[in-house]
Amino acid sequence: MVSYEEGKKLRQAYVEWIMPLDDWQWYCHFTFKDPVHPEQANKRFLRFTRDINRALFGRRYGENGQGVSWVRGQEWQKRDVIHFHVLYGGGVSVLRRLTYMDRWYEDNGIARIQPYDKDKGAVYYMVKYILKGGEIDLYIPKNGIQTTLLS
Repeated sequence: MVSYEEGKKLRQAYVEWIMPLDDWQWYCHFTFKDPVHPEQANKRFLRFTRDINRALFGRRYGENGQGVSWVRGQEWQKRDVIHFHVLYGGGVSVLRRLTYMDRWYEDNGIARIQPYDKDKGAVYYMVKYILKGGEIDLYIPKNGIQTTLLS
């Protein structure tokens, strides 16, 4: 267990590492209406992200190393259901946010998708889950980075 001061420094280090990885454009909150196993939640998130990639880059986006960047923090709600906090970059700002909120809702549950504002602390909020025993996953196609950050 780390002290408050150590935790604060660790969070800040993660923020400083994540912020410049892409031009973040959406800050999202994705909730599941029913309990979903973590593997199933991940599959649903990746399917949703694939739909975004296809809208932006076409069906063969992966063959050319294209795709949106994302950072995802996972939280367990009090009702024992997974909730994701997600940053998307890589061109999503040209897509209609409400369309994708509706798509998430149809298949999964409530979604909020907002334009990302670096001054509102979204990255700092997401990385706090590392210190709470959670995890943060990220994928940055232009840098070839795909990893899970654990506490």
